[in-house]
Amino acid sequence: MGLTSCSLCRWWRSTDETVERFNCGDLTGVGGWIVRSATYICEKFQNAKKPNKNKPRISDWNFGKRPQQRKWTVNFATWNIQGIRNKQQEIIQECLKRKIDFIVLSETKKKGNGTENLREYVYFYSGVSKDQRARARVSIFLHRKYQNKIKSWEPINERLMKMTLHMRGRNITIIGIYALNEDATVEAKDNFEECLRETIDDVPNSHELVIAGDLNARVGKRRNSRVVGMHGEGTLNNNGERLISLCEEHELKIMNTFFAHKDIHKYTWYQHTRGLRSIIDFIILKHKSGLKVSDVRVQRGAECESDHNLVVAKIYIPFIAMTARRTESEIGTVENVKLERKLVIMERSTEDEYQHIKNCMKEAAEEALGRRIKRSNKPFWWDSDIEEKIKRKKKFTFNSFKQKTVASEMNIGG
Repeated sequence: MGLTSCSLCRWWRSTDETVERFNCGDLTGVGGWIVRSATYICEKFQNAKKPNKNKPRISDWNFGKRPQQRKWTVNFATWNIQGIRNKQQEIIQECLKRKIDFIVLSETKKKGNGTENLREYVYFYSGVSKDQRARARVSIFLHRKYQNKIKSWEPINERLMKMTLHMRGRNITIIGIYALNEDATVEAKDNFEECLRETIDDVPNSHELVIAGDLNARVGKRRNSRVVGMHGEGTLNNNGERLISLCEEHELKIMNTFFAHKDIHKYTWYQHTRGLRSIIDFIILKHKSGLKVSDVRVQRGAECESDHNLVVAKIYIPFIAMTARRTESEIGTVENVKLERKLVIMERSTEDEYQHIKNCMKEAAEEALGRRIKRSNKPFWWDSDIEEKIKRKKKFTFNSFKQKTVASEMNIGG
């Protein structure tokens, strides 16, 4: 048995005597044990499986997720920023750092209604008129890559706004909210709740619904509840009771309370001077929503001089086809009715009768099912004129090449 050419083996085989004694199996004691150990290590190293350098590396954050799911998972967030003046660049930087696609900003205190382009985001805002004192306000930041998905948006008042998107065959309605405080009057709370209820009722049942913002409600935690999960906080206030009643009425689900996290990743509002904290910023979806929420948690690193934390939800949007398809029984019934109308009994030869039946069946099937439109792989600017010019170019190139070939053969022969 030969040894490998590593340095340890070469050192032990430096003398002819050692080689002879080892090959004869006569090397004993400590020296023999070391040589045998070195040989074993070298053989293991030589036979070890080498890593495949051509295999693509999968990073830790997306390990185990399907590529299609990673592509269509959007980061949806809400944040009470307590005034947007002189904070726009900070907010944009935090959103870019965390790859936020949609974010509902509450208490922005910006007057008027409208849109602005801010670097990589489009800013939609709704608030009081410019002749009033700045207060409340709700806004939506939307990444520019989703700007062409917007179907409509509506500023309702300084505390409510609505936006409808069309993504992957789904209509998604986003309602941004900045609710009244707990110490507001009962009449003001009733008016706001009635306005919110009307806004939710106006959303079609076929639309996906996402409600986000600062609702100033403490909903507590419950077991075996479809509205509130068991991972909330222990306090329930009047605004929380109103919100739970509204969610039960419209079959909604407060997603923050259904994901287990540490307290620092659950509480959305802090007042460190008095040692107070609460969960009052929420992301709410339907019970039977087609959107798949994988996580909702607080991102504590984001900072914009506010006592509220950024809340981020990861939402996967599955594709759905919007075209309505007929069942096989409906297709068969329509085809049979059309076929009976076309078949006419007449005296014909066998061949003519066969062709008549064949043509009737084709026409009835085409009327019942329609004709499949073949999709062209050619770009939209391709037409017959361009195709004819390309053919002439190819013909000219071929003739030029043929003439050069003939000329070169004549020169060689001459």
